[in-house]
Amino acid sequence: MSAMESSSNDIVQKRISTVFFDVGHTLLKPGISEAQVFTEAAAEEGVYLDPKAVERHMPKMYEFYEELYEKDDSFW
Repeated sequence: MSAMESSSNDIVQKRISTVFFDVGHTLLKPGISEAQVFTEAAAEEGVYLDPKAVERHMPKMYEFYEELYEKDDSFW
């Protein structure tokens, strides 16, 4: 067996153990809007929000998120 054949066999024999997918709004879409999810989550904590107001503020929320994320990812 040549060195090239041995090398290609090593590659073929390696197994993939994990695959990650970015599914949020890429492969899957939620059945309800994000604003509705936030509204329902807040209600579970006793905070009642107007879903339309939450929807209007979503761009500002994303802007805030991006500012935090650009600094570093420590909030994760």
